[in-house]
Amino acid sequence: MSENQLNDLKTKIQLLANEQSTFYKTLKRSLENVQRKYNDSIFSYFNHSIALAKSEKDKHFILGSFTICNYSNNPLSSPIILIKIFTDESFDFSGKFKHPKSKEKNIHFAWERVDQEDGDPMREYWLKPISTKQLQPGETLEFNQFQLNFSSNQGKHILIEGFIYFQEIKEGLPSHNSINVSW
Repeated sequence: MSENQLNDLKTKIQLLANEQSTFYKTLKRSLENVQRKYNDSIFSYFNHSIALAKSEKDKHFILGSFTICNYSNNPLSSPIILIKIFTDESFDFSGKFKHPKSKEKNIHFAWERVDQEDGDPMREYWLKPISTKQLQPGETLEFNQFQLNFSSNQGKHILIEGFIYFQEIKEGLPSHNSINVSW
C-alpha cells in the first residue's frame, strides 16, 4: 500500500469516527428525551459508518459500536451481547475483545468473547464486559469500534443484528436497529 493510499485511508477513518461521534451525540440527546418519557425500559442500538470500496479488489468495511442503555428502575446483572452476521460472503470481524483461549496478559480488553456450544462461531459473536458485572439504572454500556471487512463483489448483501441478555432477561432483547447493506 502506498503512502498516499495509507494517508487516504487514515483520513477516511478519521472522517468516519467524526461522523460516528456526531451521530452518537445526537442520538444521546434523543435518548435522554425518550428516557424522560419511558422510565422503565432497556434500549440497545448500533451506531455505524460504512465505507464502500471504489474498486472490486479492495474491501468494503463497516466501523461500528453497539450501545446498551438501562432506562429501567432496576440494576441488570451479567450483561452479554450477541452480534449476528448474515451473509454468503466471507468477512473479517474484529474489535477490542479478548478471545476465550487467549493467553495475552499484557493487553487489557474491556470485552471478552464467550464460547456458546449451540451457536455458530463463524457468524455469532457473544461478548461480555470484563469489568462491568451490573448495569445500574441510567447507565450505558458500549462495545466500541468493531470493524467488519467484506468483499466488494457486486450484487451481495450483509445483515448485522444485535441482541442483549442479562441474568434477569435470559430470553434476550433485540436491538432497536440493525445494519443492513446491499451492494
